[in-house]
Amino acid sequence: MVAVSMRRQRLFAMLLGLFGFWVCQSAALAEDADVSLRAGKALYEQSCARCHGVDGKGNGLDAKRLFPKPRDLTLGVYKFRSTESGTPPTDADLSRTISRGLPGSAMPTFEELSEAQRMQLVAYLKTLSPTFSEQQPQPVAFASDPGFAHADLAKGKQLYKDL
Repeated sequence: MVAVSMRRQRLFAMLLGLFGFWVCQSAALAEDADVSLRAGKALYEQSCARCHGVDGKGNGLDAKRLFPKPRDLTLGVYKFRSTESGTPPTDADLSRTISRGLPGSAMPTFEELSEAQRMQLVAYLKTLSPTFSEQQPQPVAFASDPGFAHADLAKGKQLYKDL
């Protein structure tokens, strides 16, 4: 009887210790996320707000001089993404746009930012629109390229002639 009670006490102590560890880890992750969002906000204010505005509505101080106008980030609508139309882009999509910029627009490249900084900026951008909390982005699946060896040259030639 005493041995069973001791086992229960040890099991309870072990479970309590695991729960305490989980709570500490969760708090640390939440703190890391807060630090990341603050860093992302600072980067946004430094690098993006002049065009996109402090609140992300595309109404920054420089917006009136730009064509095309800066995107209203609060809408959560992005042109360049790997997801279906009407759904938000993935983090990788946003990071790619930040890294490469948008040729033909005033959106510059931000390759000088580290990968960690770009991801902090992505995390902050997602807070500007409720779209990201309402929908989980899912990339569209594409079939693999069959390559030249599987091409139907006769069909391609006929299509070319028909145009």
